[in-house]
Amino acid sequence: MKNILLFFFVLCFCGSARAQSHTTNSILLSGSIGTNSYKVKNTHYPSNNFKNYSNNILVSAGYQFDEHWTAGATYQYSWQKNYSESGKSQYFSTGPFVRYNHQISGIFSLFGQLESGYRKENNYNTSVSLRVFPGIRMDIKNGFALNFSLPGIGFSSSKIQASDLRSNQFSIGAGGSAFQLGVSKNFSL
Repeated sequence: MKNILLFFFVLCFCGSARAQSHTTNSILLSGSIGTNSYKVKNTHYPSNNFKNYSNNILVSAGYQFDEHWTAGATYQYSWQKNYSESGKSQYFSTGPFVRYNHQISGIFSLFGQLESGYRKENNYNTSVSLRVFPGIRMDIKNGFALNFSLPGIGFSSSKIQASDLRSNQFSIGAGGSAFQLGVSKNFSL
């Protein structure tokens, strides 16, 4: 992964050294993919050990109303597999977002994004969430950019429809995907 990042870094500085401004009054379309894997090892009850793998695809559309601020909506599809229970699940999530960009060099920008969502899982679990996270945007050419985002701070509240069970989760750092890689394009109006 380090070699890929280094390649993009060298490519951008050698091949496209011109500054690309964030277009005011434009439509921002973006998409990203993410993956997460974790393993729980219970030393007191080894039969309770499990592995979980999840993947997600996120699509966003927003309006960039000045050179720093963008607001819009996200749509996410995720699927996961729990290998101890041989269980599979999938969910859909949608909600608004607000993003603040700050350009730090000709092609690099830092951004912070606040997003909320409503999620429906396997047609019976519902949850609402709020998350804030940082990222780096690397402008490529003609309004295209690569986006690298890190996990941030998140809160979610879930309810299982067929019971009175509720779950509240607060996460710092490793909530959701550990790393997101995405592509975005600004379309001038």
